[in-house]
Parts: sequence; C-alpha cells; structure tokens
Amino acid sequence: MTNTKSMFDAIKQSLSSSEKSGGGNALYKEILKFTPGNTYQVRLIPNPKDPANSIFHYYNHGWNSNSTGKFVTALCPTTFGDSCPIDAYYLKTYRTGTESEKAAAAVLSRKEGWMVNVLVVSDPENPENEGKVKILRYGKELAKIIDSALKGDDADEFGVEKVFDVENGSTLRIKCEARTGNARGAKQYVTYASSKFLSPSAIEVDVETTYNSLHDLMAVNKQTTTAEMQRLLDEHFFNLTTGSTPEADDEEEETETYTAPVKAESKAAESVVEADESTDEKLKKLLADL
Repeated sequence: MTNTKSMFDAIKQSLSSSEKSGGGNALYKEILKFTPGNTYQVRLIPNPKDPANSIFHYYNHGWNSNSTGKFVTALCPTTFGDSCPIDAYYLKTYRTGTESEKAAAAVLSRKEGWMVNVLVVSDPENPENEGKVKILRYGKELAKIIDSALKGDDADEFGVEKVFDVENGSTLRIKCEARTGNARGAKQYVTYASSKFLSPSAIEVDVETTYNSLHDLMAVNKQTTTAEMQRLLDEHFFNLTTGSTPEADDEEEETETYTAPVKAESKAAESVVEADESTDEKLKKLLADL
C-alpha cells in the first residue's frame, strides 16, 4: 500500500464534511495517554481504505450521574446528523430556566472531539508504545494546530501530503503542560497550545504493517439512538427509572466544552431548565442559529 494523490484528495474533501457514520463501544486501551510535563511525538496515519474518515470528528455528552454518582458518557447523535434530546433540553433550559436550574443543567453541555490514528514516535511515559499505532483523541487546542497545518495558515508549509505521510512527512510534537488559572484557588488544567508540527523527515517504518494496524475510530464509542439518549437523560440527570440506558464509561473524554444549537425538542419534564453560559453573546448565537 502506498500514499496516492486520490487518497490525499479524499482526506482534503473530508475536512469540510460534517457527515460521519458508524459506532460501537471499545478500544479505550488504544487511546494514547498524556502526562503533564511530558512531550510526545507522533505521525498522523491516513486510512487508505477510507481516506475521508482518516479523522473522526464527533460530539459527546458526559457527567456524573445524579442516580449512581458514576461518570456516564455517550456519543451525541448529532455526530451523525440525528437529533439529540439532551441538546434540546440543554438549549430550552438555557432560554427559560431559573438560575439554579441553569447551574444544574450546565453538565449537559455537549463536547466536541476528534480522533485520528497515529504512529507513536516518542512516548517518554510509556516507551513500549513507540513504533505502535495508537489513537490520538484530542480537543480544540490540538484541533486548531492540526487544522492549521492541513488547510489553514500553515498549509503551504505542511498540508495533507506532509501531515499524513507516515514515512517521510512531518511529526506532530505534542507538548503537554500543566497550567493554573490566575484567580485565587483556580484549578490546574492541561494545555497543548505549545504543540507544533516539525519539518518533514524520514523515519524507519513498515508502512504496510502500519496501515494494517489501524483502529476503527468510529468503534471507540457506541453509536446511540435518540431514544437511548432520552433514557440517559431521564435516568442519570432526572434520576428517573426508565430501564436500559447507554453503557456508562469509566473514562471521561479529554475534550473541551462545545455548545451548539439543535432543533430537537426534549421529551423530559415540562418544567424546563437552562444550562449555564457565561455571557449573553453565547445565548444570542444559539438563538440566531435556530
């Protein structure tokens, strides 16, 4: 298997497409783990059999259950163009709820994330990962850096052809730093803002074996239906007993909060509440998109 112009073209076209498909729970152990203070190096791997899905762009919901106390998470149906009752409830709550209701519903805000297969070049925490194919799951900070290299300001220097050339392309150096907010008592958080792509260079790699080791990105999280998301909302937010729900996952997504408008209306509770937002500008944006 070799990189071809048609494969790169398919990846480029997928960057502007929001239509994705698939799903099924598994593969959490293959997600690359980061420890603050360390620097990692990876090469992004294209999917020769399905180039348009070399990067999987998704949305999810996750919060500590009001009934069990355990963290629950599920893939948002909007990932695949379907309506989500949690999104609908969150938006309706934000528009009409009391301040206490808004605060309670803030945990329902959907989060945006991306996944891509990578060849691990350097992993100081787990050197046994080096030379293996792992899943890079990332949020908005790394997404900004990767998008800039693929189709933004840095595309002339890098572009799809260099970013996705495993053998002779550019290595993504991921700098994982711990930072603390300026406010007194602020919590520590992790930032990847100093990460960057390095100049192209050749590395020793069996490209065919690497391609054959790719993970199914859309199988990491089980695809959920609108009905399942409604049950998740009822059982783990409203603390109602409704039967089976999407599986609870022990691992919280390492993504950043993303709030977006949806058209679906929630079936849960006529007494609607709103999720918390920091400014009126976010509300105006949500309502403008309705």
